[in-house]
Amino acid sequence: HTRFLFDVAFQRSPRRICEVGFNVGHSAATLLTAAGGNASYLGFDLPRLNPGANEEMFEMLRTWLGPKHLLDIRWGDADITIPRYLAEG
Repeated sequence: HTRFLFDVAFQRSPRRICEVGFNVGHSAATLLTAAGGNASYLGFDLPRLNPGANEEMFEMLRTWLGPKHLLDIRWGDADITIPRYLAEG
């Protein structure tokens, strides 16, 4: 699974990555690393399995990748946070 995500992101070099289900960030780290320095990330996550760890890992990922990537995440139920995000424009 990780290899597949890396290969796809490396070949396509997306500028924007949107993911539902950050958890502790394995997929996000893989996609952003493979996509290159111009990729931004928007995640939606309900930190139920690892409360506290999810937020900590997101901040660690943000620090590790540095300012070259714009990372944003919306915490909460995606059924609520996605429509709210879209309504923000």
